[in-house]
Amino acid sequence: MGETCGTTSDYLRSDYLRSDHLRSDHLRSDHLRSDHLRSDHLRSDHLRSDHLRSDHLRSDHLRSDHLRSDHLRSDHLRSDHLRSDHLRSDHLRSDHLRSDHLRSDHLRSDHLRSDHIRTRN
Repeated sequence: MGETCGTTSDYLRSDYLRSDHLRSDHLRSDHLRSDHLRSDHLRSDHLRSDHLRSDHLRSDHLRSDHLRSDHLRSDHLRSDHLRSDHLRSDHLRSDHLRSDHLRSDHLRSDHLRSDHIRTRN
């Protein structure tokens, strides 16, 4: 019977582990709550990111005022896009130049290697 009490208290311990399971399930339901809070967080973070979107809209307002200057930048970026699309065709040239650059930068990194060799010497 003393062994059964030991087994019962071991059972209670494994029920304790189950109530710790329940705690970790509690933590899971609290996880679900904090994941709820996370998904509500995500909702409030969604609201924050929607807030950030409305704050984004504020900062996007600032960005839309920014976007006016960033619009000028994004129109700039569009003209810079055209430049970067230009740069894409020029990119191919500048990437050609970059790969030639990279060759001359390779030469620089080979320079750095020869400078590495100089520092090693």
